[in-house]
Amino acid sequence: MTRSFPLIFFECWYWGEKIGLPKICQNRMYFEPLFIHNQNLGTDVFYDIADKKQNPISLVEYFDNHFSELEMLVDSYSKKYVILKNIYKDEKLSSLEKINKIFEISKEMFPILTIMVVIGNSSDKKKHKKIIKLSNETRKKTEDFVAISINELLREISKILPKKYQEYLYFIKLDEIINKKITIATLKSRKNKYVFYQGESHDNPDIDKFLKLNNIEIAKDQIVQKKEDLIIKGNSAYRGKIKGIVRKVFEVADMKKIKKGDILVTSMTTPDLIAINKNFSAIITDEGGITCHAAIIAREMKKPCIIGTKIATQVLKDGDLVEVDADRGIVKIIKRAKK
Repeated sequence: MTRSFPLIFFECWYWGEKIGLPKICQNRMYFEPLFIHNQNLGTDVFYDIADKKQNPISLVEYFDNHFSELEMLVDSYSKKYVILKNIYKDEKLSSLEKINKIFEISKEMFPILTIMVVIGNSSDKKKHKKIIKLSNETRKKTEDFVAISINELLREISKILPKKYQEYLYFIKLDEIINKKITIATLKSRKNKYVFYQGESHDNPDIDKFLKLNNIEIAKDQIVQKKEDLIIKGNSAYRGKIKGIVRKVFEVADMKKIKKGDILVTSMTTPDLIAINKNFSAIITDEGGITCHAAIIAREMKKPCIIGTKIATQVLKDGDLVEVDADRGIVKIIKRAKK
């Protein structure tokens, strides 16, 4: 998956899945996310599919047999969500105190969010109906958790850092904010490229050498492109048919290039993306299920939406003219953009 989140939130993500998740699941499983950022392309997030302890099936099976535990987690998650929403109102807290508090609450919420996402994406809908329903209902009620956390973190960080750091808010870690030990040179390097793995950031690395050194192999989808009339298949999240120009989005800043009637093509939409620009006429994503953010937004805005294509951002190019047929869940390339 690809996300356009600040590094400090990826720290919450890592803590939640590598440290928080095992505590909740009594060490039955964990996730070890690998984050690779490239400027103007967002941050790719990878998982180790070969590690049996990172198999989500065991997590789904566990909570299917321990529904009361899931109920308690959901209750805790919902309460923390309310607290998170109101932190900014607390005038007794300094900006640094707010940053620490938001970070602590977010990293405690993240493993529960992961559990709900994994359950909600379970392929056996009938067998796990009860836990899927609870997970999806909770996610829908709290879908702006990530946006709230990120927006509040960035707002408070911007208040305590000098003006020269403002363009690098997405590339600062928590300890650097607390200790005030960070240089512009480091942030420039990190903005260009970074790897965040096992709780440590590696600035502007040679990606291939890093992967080889850590014995990591990135699995990629095989894309077979036969003709210019290639049809991309996905799942319909909201029906409709429309033609438009492709605008690929990997980072928040990319949303500004979308003009009225353009087709938004992205890995997955997030609340912060949609808040910037709503001129798009349809949505196409690589990822997502029927309860994902893109599906929810498409239904609310009544715009054709095809999710889970896996390859849309790789195959489609900015400027391509396409037909989105969300009645059938297909995207047809009508005319390729000029190179």
